[in-house]
Amino acid sequence: MRIEMLVLFDIDGTLLRRVPPKESGRKVSVKEEAFMHTLRRLWSVDEGFYTSVVGSNLEGMTDLTIMEKLAGGLGVGADQVRSRTEEVKKVLIEEFEKLVKKYAPTNEYVILPGVRELLEELKARQAKLGLATGNLEHFAMYKMRLMKLDQYFTLGAFGDHSFERREIVKKALREGAQEKSFLVGDTPADIEAGHSCNIGVIAVATGKHSLEELAAYSPELLVKSLTERDCVLEYLGF
Repeated sequence: MRIEMLVLFDIDGTLLRRVPPKESGRKVSVKEEAFMHTLRRLWSVDEGFYTSVVGSNLEGMTDLTIMEKLAGGLGVGADQVRSRTEEVKKVLIEEFEKLVKKYAPTNEYVILPGVRELLEELKARQAKLGLATGNLEHFAMYKMRLMKLDQYFTLGAFGDHSFERREIVKKALREGAQEKSFLVGDTPADIEAGHSCNIGVIAVATGKHSLEELAAYSPELLVKSLTERDCVLEYLGF
């Protein structure tokens, strides 16, 4: 009898990577610029430079947490961000769409090695595929459509739903509700979120964390990239 299976994927560093600024021709991404414009609209603060305020280690943070830290670094209290969460999301999306229309970026992201082949294989084997990402849903689906990966995913939980990654994973699991569930991610935060939900985690070292760094968090499977498709399929039980 076929076991019903749900496989959840993070996006940044797992499915996609951002093209370095020197290659894309932009100092910051459209999304990062939207964050800075949002701060100016809502709190009239000097924008500063995104990573100089938040710090360079953004991996695993949800979009709402990034906004909270960015605002905090510019003198806006976390309570002011949390009390205006819906407005923050609305303005972020508005600013993002303005910038997309202005720049029409098509070269900001690339699909990581082995991703499409693994998704095709899992789809053929009738696994249910979902997203569990700190991106706001609008941003997540923009990236998926841009890279033509949206066709593979039937559900998702996003950064709209919580400041905490584990809560995002919990929501995706409730939506997916399968006999066996797994999470694929590239950061310690992904591993910790999966373990907090009692599911197996496949950690992939295609983000900014090395194999050694990820191994310290004891994922059930650790691979250098998703080109190690046979290892992933074997772990999943195929």
